[in-house]
Amino acid sequence: MGLWTNIAKIGAVGAAPFTGGASLALMPAIDAAGNMLSEGAQASASNRGSQIDALTDQERLRMGARTEDRANRGDLWRQMQQAAYVGSGGQDYAAPTIVGRTGLKSLPQFGFGPRGSTDAEMRGAAGLSSEALGRLEGGPREEFSIDPKLMKGSIWEKIAGFAGAGLSAYANARS
Repeated sequence: MGLWTNIAKIGAVGAAPFTGGASLALMPAIDAAGNMLSEGAQASASNRGSQIDALTDQERLRMGARTEDRANRGDLWRQMQQAAYVGSGGQDYAAPTIVGRTGLKSLPQFGFGPRGSTDAEMRGAAGLSSEALGRLEGGPREEFSIDPKLMKGSIWEKIAGFAGAGLSAYANARS
């Protein structure tokens, strides 16, 4: 029972001597109206809370998308740098030569080390570089947003809410 329901009941009791007790017959209707208004207020508060939750989720999704976009752009930048290195042809490994007491001496190669890029690798690097550059120039992707129309109740939702409250008040008044 809410504050206004109690005030209305006190008013009905206070008016009883002046109405010959007829105002006491309004007690069930006062209860029904109070319940209806109380439930409506609770529903409005619940809807407000749901809207706040939806907006919070939307902002969390936006922040996640921004973080992911920054990481993707960093990856694209590194891919472009790698493609530029491979596309430049690289450089074959040559064992270093050192100067010793006996003169110049070449160190062993051991069969590994950097090698020059093949033609296929250079063509692939050019394709990767142009694709990565296109993605970087495209800017950040579109952000997620909730359609504002979904945050508002439809006319049918409002009619059903009023009809339910009215029928509840009618049932309480009859009992």
